[in-house]
Amino acid sequence: MIFGKYKKVSSELDLILKYFNPSGKTIIDSGCGSGYLSLQLAEKGAKVYGVDTKSVIDKTKSLHRKNIVFKAGKSEKLPFKKDFADVIIYYASFHHIPEMKMISALLECRRVLKKNGLAIFVEPSLEKGCYFELLKIVLEERKIQRMAYKIINKIEPLNFNRVAEKHFYLKRTIYDFSNLVNQFIKREKDKQAALIKAENKLKLAEKRSRKDYNNIFKSTARINVFRKIN
Repeated sequence: MIFGKYKKVSSELDLILKYFNPSGKTIIDSGCGSGYLSLQLAEKGAKVYGVDTKSVIDKTKSLHRKNIVFKAGKSEKLPFKKDFADVIIYYASFHHIPEMKMISALLECRRVLKKNGLAIFVEPSLEKGCYFELLKIVLEERKIQRMAYKIINKIEPLNFNRVAEKHFYLKRTIYDFSNLVNQFIKREKDKQAALIKAENKLKLAEKRSRKDYNNIFKSTARINVFRKIN
């Protein structure tokens, strides 16, 4: 694969902070997962609201701080009033919204964002030869991720201007993959099978070349940033 359009970034936070200063901002982390990104933004001086399903939110209790709140909710029905947030972030979460509710999620984004607020979408771009080769052992999401990208680009007619679309990659490790396996695969037998498949893929890549082996740990993604006009 060709990585020419992909720029390396050191972290998710560094990527997002190219577009706004979090200090004093009200930010919604929609589909916050473990709450790691929410916590980082709060440490930068933002008031952060992490939103996810109740079962996920129940695991974030240890992260609660004065300026960070975790709420059970859904992207298509955010538990906030109109014109509430300066920024809404969907970090690798928009494709997890049911396809039939993705447009509703965009309408909710418009409702909850303040004028001139930013909607930030970060989604995997699934390039062959990269970390996708390992991801698809655990999750096969190509179809829904492609649909998510199409839907995201329908936000502009909803009173949004495009700010940026950039491609980037983060370096992953075999430990990142192991964590993914533990998160999404329940049976121990299936976990071991996934790890063996990954090991075989890595051996094949290394046999081809050192470059191919290094590429398989590049997690390619795309960031789309939009600003609400009114």
